[in-house]
This record gives sequence, structure tokens and C-alpha cells, in this order.
Amino acid sequence: MKQNPWRQRLLLLSAILIVFGFLTMPLGLLGLIFGLYCLWYGLQLKPESTSRPERARPRQTMSRPQSMPSTGVRPPLPEDRIAEYRSRIRELESLEHQADRRLAGMTEYLNQLFADSQITKDRYLDIVRKAEDITDVNLKKARTALAMFADGPVTPQRLEILDGYVQSSREMLAKIDGVVTELMRAEQSDQLRNTQHIEEAMNELKETARYYAQS
Repeated sequence: MKQNPWRQRLLLLSAILIVFGFLTMPLGLLGLIFGLYCLWYGLQLKPESTSRPERARPRQTMSRPQSMPSTGVRPPLPEDRIAEYRSRIRELESLEHQADRRLAGMTEYLNQLFADSQITKDRYLDIVRKAEDITDVNLKKARTALAMFADGPVTPQRLEILDGYVQSSREMLAKIDGVVTELMRAEQSDQLRNTQHIEEAMNELKETARYYAQS
């Protein structure tokens, strides 16, 4: 009797599946046990809240403002850091110009008043000229001082030096004006022969010029 080949093949496949089933049965049981355990453990866990816990805010305390740390950067200097120096230089220039005009006017005026007395005229002009020279010297000294410490800080001591030159020139101009006043008063009262007040004004101008020339 001839056997069916398909029947033999099915029987062989069945035998293989039976053998494979027996071999994989322990793995299946382990997988089943592990799955049941995971299910039981998951049911035991409590569901977590979806909201995030609030963080404790730091307690705010009042504190004194702290000074900013020094960065080593100096504040910008003013555009004209020597403005105080220059204001004194400008005043000295003005005083020197005024004294120069006084000398020019005095020269012409004395030529008219003392046309017959060259000695008196020259003596008066010499005193006024020395006083005018003081204002010129003061201006030159102040400019030299400005060139020497213009790059440094403005200090009271340096301002005092320039103020000394300004004060000297002011006194010179005031004394010259005093001489001019006495000359005009003497001419107006026709008392040019009585030169007492003129001489006193000239002596004051002379002594003041001598004092500042030596200082």
C-alpha cells in the first residue's frame, strides 16, 4: 500500500511542534508568572499627582544697599579740565592790556602836562612803565605755570599761585589809575606846581612795583 507524502509531512510537522511546545513551556510559564507579578505590583502603586510641588520661596529680608564694587575705571574728566586756570589767565591778559593802554595814554598826557619839564615827565613815565612791566611779567609767569601743571589736577595750591599773579596785576593797575586821577585833579584845579598828591601816588606806585618785582 502506497503512503501519502502529505500525510507524512503533516505528522512530522506535528511532532516538531509538540517537541518545541514542550521545550518552550518553561519559558512561557516564566513569562506568564512575571507578567502576573508586574500586574499585581502596578495595582499596588498609588497614582502620582500631576501637579508639580511648589518650591519654597526664599524669605525676603530688608538689607542695606551695598555700594557698587570699584571697577578701577575713572569717571570721565570734564572737557576743559583747566577752565579755572584759563579764567585767571584771561583776567591777567585783560589787566595787562589795560595797563598797556594806561601807559600809552599816560605818555601822551604827560607830554602835554610837562612839556617844559622833561625830567619830571621821564621820571613819572619810568615809574608807570615799571608798573606796566609787572603786569606783563605776571602774565608770562602765569602762562608758564599753566604749561607746567595743566596735565595735573586742579588744586587749591596751584590756584593760589595764579591768584597771586592776578592780585599783583590788579594792584598795579589800581595804583596806575591812582596816579592818573591825581594828575587830572591837579590839572583841573590848576595846581600842577603843587605836586604833593601826585608824588604820593607816584611813590605808592613805585613801592608797589618794587615789592612785586622783588617777590
